[in-house]
Amino acid sequence: MDDSEYFSGEDYFEQFHAWPFTCEDSDCSPFWAFAEYDEDYDHVDDMFDMDPDWQSTAEPWETTNSDETKKSYAHLPDEDCEKLKETFTSGTTRAITFDGCTFSVEGCKILAKALERNETLTAVEFSFVLAVGDESCKALADMLKVNKTLNSIEFTDCCVGAEGCKALVNALECNTSLTRLGLRSCPIGDEGYKVLANALKTNTTLAEIDLAGNKYYVYQHCAEGVKSIISSLEKNTTLKNLKLERCGIDAETCEALGEMLQVNRTITHFSIAENAFGYEGCEALALALHSNKTLTSVWLTRCDIDDDGCEELADMLKLNKTLESLWLDDNKFAYQGCKALAEALEMNKSITYLNIEGNNLRNGGEDALNDSLQGNDTLRTLLAGDDSDKRWYWSLKHSRVLHRKKMLLSKPFYLGGARNISASAECIGQSSPFTYINSYMRRARSSCGDA
Repeated sequence: MDDSEYFSGEDYFEQFHAWPFTCEDSDCSPFWAFAEYDEDYDHVDDMFDMDPDWQSTAEPWETTNSDETKKSYAHLPDEDCEKLKETFTSGTTRAITFDGCTFSVEGCKILAKALERNETLTAVEFSFVLAVGDESCKALADMLKVNKTLNSIEFTDCCVGAEGCKALVNALECNTSLTRLGLRSCPIGDEGYKVLANALKTNTTLAEIDLAGNKYYVYQHCAEGVKSIISSLEKNTTLKNLKLERCGIDAETCEALGEMLQVNRTITHFSIAENAFGYEGCEALALALHSNKTLTSVWLTRCDIDDDGCEELADMLKLNKTLESLWLDDNKFAYQGCKALAEALEMNKSITYLNIEGNNLRNGGEDALNDSLQGNDTLRTLLAGDDSDKRWYWSLKHSRVLHRKKMLLSKPFYLGGARNISASAECIGQSSPFTYINSYMRRARSSCGDA
């Protein structure tokens, strides 16, 4: 299909973003994907991970690739839980998600019993399932004591409380296969955090734990529990990925985090996004990261980081030699913070991914970053700018960033209609080595054709 069909009319580009996309996992031809303007963008990859139409039916939505089969169920009543036993023993399904299902506690017990005998499933997720509370967790915990193949179980926006958390922790004492535990937006409370903390002191199988809170009910009385989790990681030697987003972490808790990070030698991915710890918390974390030699990815999205806090992190980047990815999007720094980061990028030789979207880069911040890119040969992915910035594609024309395999650009790259799109295409050229170029989005439409 001719590209001109998509690239006609400036008014069209005033309404849509556009980017070329090439599938990495198949032989499909490149195509152009379009996303309507929306203030809240999701990652473009979500378009390929989730079909919005599947939620309208109780039949499984299934995707298959070379090494696994995933199935998702919605609106699943109790009577259909019995039917899933055959699915659990079919030998082809590797991951199952129950999203917004309507089965009761009894239905969950049926599923748990079936999972005891399963030898093929490796991942199970319960999302927005009201029946999955403490009683259901006890049945699932009994399953974990028997099951030998499941390596990931996640609960998102479920009703799991402290008692359910205790049951899961008890199961971990004899389970040797589970490497990922997610209790995202579950009201486990201070008591649940402390129970998990005690388990983490001795557990040698968990590699990832997600304890993110919920933006609608941040737990006000879990400060001691969160600190106990942090303290336990001074002794833990297997956990690699820790998520404590929206957990009410303040500057004092950040000091405890900093002390832990100076001792821990195994955590590589660490997220405390959406915790308003501000400058003092940022200062404590930056001090710890000066000497940390194991962390490779850190998420500090929406943490009230201002110019002073950003300068502390920039000083850290001048010395740190192992950090590869850093998220600083949607914070409160402006020119001074951006300038400090730009100076750090001239010296840093490890950062390959940097996200500073949603900050005020006006009044020279973008120019400072542009100058720093000229001497940086390691940065491959940069998400930056605000709606006023229309010049980022010009910096790419001369920057070594252009020669990296993968690059993501923020929405300013796509603003300004056909004129900016044409100029951008001229900069990238026909021989662009990019695997894909995209923006954040909420909804997407795609069309196949030659890019």
